Parts: sequence; C-alpha cells; structure tokens
Amino acid sequence: MFTAAGWWGQFWANFIPDILLGVGMGMYLTWWIGRKLSTLELAEQRKAKERSDIDRAVHYLDLLKTEIQGLVSDLPGLHSIFTEHEWGREIRIPTPFWDVVERGGELPRLLSPSLLSSLTTFYSNLAYAKRARDLLMQSWLVPQPGSVPGMPQKQSAFFNMAVSGLNGAMNVGEELAEQIDSEIEHLTRQLERIRGGEPERPSAEKHLSFSSRPHNNR
Repeated sequence: MFTAAGWWGQFWANFIPDILLGVGMGMYLTWWIGRKLSTLELAEQRKAKERSDIDRAVHYLDLLKTEIQGLVSDLPGLHSIFTEHEWGREIRIPTPFWDVVERGGELPRLLSPSLLSSLTTFYSNLAYAKRARDLLMQSWLVPQPGSVPGMPQKQSAFFNMAVSGLNGAMNVGEELAEQIDSEIEHLTRQLERIRGGEPERPSAEKHLSFSSRPHNNR
C-alpha cells in the first residue's frame, strides 16, 4: 500500500545520494575545467615569453650589426693611424651598444653559443686594444719616459698589444656580420612558427632605447 510516509522516505533516500553525486561531479568538473584553463594559460604565457625573447634578441642583433659594420669599416684606418707613429697615437674605438647589452647579462640566454663566442672574441680584442692604448698614452705622460728604467720596453709591449687587439678584431669582424644575418634569419623562422602565421620581422623600435650612451665609449 502506497502511503505519503513511504513516498517521502523513498524521495529522501534517492534525493540525498543524487545531491551528493551532483555536488561531487560539479566540483570535479570545476576543478578539471580550471586545470585545463590554467594549462592553456601557462602555455600561452610560455609562448608569449618565447616571442618576447626572440623579438628582443633580434633587436639586439640589429643594433650590434650596425655597430660592428661601422667598426669593421673603421678598423683598418684606425690601425694605420695608430701604427704610423712608432709611439702610437690616440684612437677612438666606441662600442656603446655592446657595452649596454653585455652588461644586461641576457645575451647567453638569447643568442646561440657560437655567435656569442664570436661576439665576445671580437669585443674582447677591441677591449684589449683600448686597454693597451690607454697604458701607452699614460706612459707618455711620465716626465722624461725615456729615462725611466724599463719604460721603452713597456711602451713597445703596450704598442704591440694594441696592434694585436686591432688585428684580432679585424680577423673576427670580417665574418661576424654574416653570422649575425644567419642568426636573425634563424630566429625569424622560429618566431614565424610560434606565431603560426606569416613571418614578421621584429621591430627594433619596440624595445630599449640607447639614446643615452655610456660616457666611457672610447
């Protein structure tokens, strides 16, 4: 015999498990959807970070290529000016862009090891030449340097060091622009794959401004 009490008992007997199951399923779906959204968001953040890194690397390379091309063009003349006198001569070797980006510490992460090695070798040779040039110029500020024991030998060593640094930079610099072009092409292809569209050359105007140059670029 069907009674109201029996109906209510059966209702509550089914209702409570259904509610618990529904709540459990709802909580699980909420967690699963949230996890999927978080995964997608993290993946998009990684892509955005990779795009930004590549864009910045190309920007740095554009700046460095312009600086290197100017230096490679000037180095033979600077070498002749310096060596036309036995005692050497004051020469300027400005490297403002390298000084800025190298101090930033990002280059090892952004550039290929082979290109980074070539850039480091090129600029290290220039730094070596500038240091030797400074030492040679300072030696001539000593009163009667020719009368100081060992000074002529030091001056000769400083002169040879400066010439060696200039020669080393010229040897590396001849192929460096081509290496930079190859790296930019490689990075641009990577950027195209990440964006999933037509290749787009990153703009050098999007990033750091180098209008304020270091004061010690000599």
